Amino acid sequence: MYIYTADEMKEIDEKTIGGEDGKSLELMEKAAKSIYNVLSDRITGKKKHKQVLAVCGKGNNGGDGLALSRLLGNDGFNIRVLMTAGEKELKRDTSVELKRLEISTDNVYYLGSSSRELLDQIIGDSDFIIDAIFGTGFKGKVDGELSDIMLKINDSKATVVSIDIPSGLVGNNGRVYGNAIKADFTVVVDSLKTGNLLGQAPDYNGEIIVGEGIGLDKSQASPDKRLLSGKTAGKMKTRRSSGHKYDFGSLAIAGGSIGMTGAPLLSAKSGLGSGCGLSTVLIDKEAYAYCNSPWPEVMIKPYANEVEFEKLLERATAAVFGPGMGMDEKYDKMMIKALKRDIPIVVDADGIYRLNKARDQLVLKDKNLIITPHLGEMAKLFRVKTEDVLDDPIYFVKSAVDCYNAVVVLKGPCTVIGAKNELWFYYKPNSGMACGGSGDVLSGIIGGLCAQGYETLEAAKKGVVIHGTAGEFARAEKNEWGMCAGDIINNIYKGIEPLV
Repeated sequence: MYIYTADEMKEIDEKTIGGEDGKSLELMEKAAKSIYNVLSDRITGKKKHKQVLAVCGKGNNGGDGLALSRLLGNDGFNIRVLMTAGEKELKRDTSVELKRLEISTDNVYYLGSSSRELLDQIIGDSDFIIDAIFGTGFKGKVDGELSDIMLKINDSKATVVSIDIPSGLVGNNGRVYGNAIKADFTVVVDSLKTGNLLGQAPDYNGEIIVGEGIGLDKSQASPDKRLLSGKTAGKMKTRRSSGHKYDFGSLAIAGGSIGMTGAPLLSAKSGLGSGCGLSTVLIDKEAYAYCNSPWPEVMIKPYANEVEFEKLLERATAAVFGPGMGMDEKYDKMMIKALKRDIPIVVDADGIYRLNKARDQLVLKDKNLIITPHLGEMAKLFRVKTEDVLDDPIYFVKSAVDCYNAVVVLKGPCTVIGAKNELWFYYKPNSGMACGGSGDVLSGIIGGLCAQGYETLEAAKKGVVIHGTAGEFARAEKNEWGMCAGDIINNIYKGIEPLV
C-alpha cells in the first residue's frame, strides 16, 4: 500500500478533476459512499434509534460529511448536522451537498448562532459523531469555540468517526498544535496519508480503516512511500539443516561503559534471537569488570586500545556500534576502525553522535551502513531541535540517507525506514516499547540479520517487523505498563514466525 503526503494527494485530486465540470462533486459522492460502506458494517442495532451527529467544516472534508449524512439518513438513521462555518463561507461543492441534505432534514445547526447549551445537549445524546471538520490540508491551530466543541466531543460517550484524518492533525506530519478530535475510528479515503501515521496521530486515530478507492488518477504520481508489514518485509531465508554456527554469521557489538553495560548485552542476545550463529560484546577493559551477562551464550571480550578492538572485529560478519558506549572521545577512533571494515555496520545510540566526525575522515561505503536514531538522536545528528524533526521527519530521513549513504531507521510509534528513492512506514503503536533497552534490542536484531547475509535494507525492514511483532506479543503477555526490553527479546522467535 502506497502512502502520500497531503500535498501529493492535493496534486492527485487536481489531476483527477482536471477542470472537468462536476468531477469534484462526483469524487465527493464516491468518497461518501466509500465511508458509508465501511460504517454500515460497524453501526449495528435499530437504525431509527441511532442518533448520528455530523460536525462539518466549510471545505471538502465537510462536503464528504454532508454527503455521508444524506446516505445514512436515507438508510434510516436519525441525522443531525452541526456546521462550523456559515453558508456563505462554504466551498462550492460543500454548499451543494448541504442543499441536497436539507431536502430531507431541517436538523442543521450552526456554530456561533446555535446556543451552547443546545449544542452540548446534541453532542451529549449522540450515539455516533462524524468528524468532518478539517481534512488533510489542515495546517493550523484550533482554538476558540470550535476548540471547546472538540473537547466536548472527546468527552462524550459517542463513537467518534473521523473522515480521512482526525480534525486538528496536520496532514503532512500528524502534529497537533492546539486541540484535535480523538476518534474511535478514522476512515481514510482511498489512500493513507503521512499525517495518518506520524507525529501524535497514534493518540487520535483510533482504529484506521482504509476505504475503497474512488478512482483517483495517480498515473503521474511517483510514490516512494509504502506501508511496511509482515507481507512487504518478505520471507526469511531457508536455513541449511547441515549448517554450523559460522554459516549463520558472527555479530560483534561494540558498546558498554560503566553504568551502561546492559545495553550491548541486550543487543547481543537479540542478535542471537534473530538467528545469528555467534554474538560477541566488545567492551572497553575499564567497563569489562562491570559487565555481568545473564546469558552464557553471549561472549564478552575486552579491549585496551583501537588495535585490539580492530583485531576483535576480524571474524565478525556484521557489527553494531554504540549501545551504552558513552560519550568518551576515545571511541571516535574505534568508529573509524569499524567503518573501514567491509561488513555491514549498525550505528545506534551513542555511536550516532560520532557519525559526523567519521564522515569527515572517510568515504562511507554504499549499502554497508544502517543508522537507527530516535527523534532526539536524529536532531543531534543534524544539530537541530527535536521539534524540527517532528515538523518534517521525512525530510530528515531522506537527508540522512543522502548524507551517510545509509539505510536509516527513524524509531518511533510509526517507524520510518529510508533508503535510496524509497521510504517504508511501520505503524504499530505500542507504548510498552517506550522503555530503556528497546532500541538496543532492535539494533541487535538488525545486526544479527546482517550477519546472516541479508542486505541492509532487507535486514532493516525484517528487523523492524520482527521487533514490533515481538513487542505485540510481549504486550499481550504483560501489558503496556509492565513489559520491558527483556520481554521483547523473549518474543523475538514469535516475531520471526510470520516471516518463515
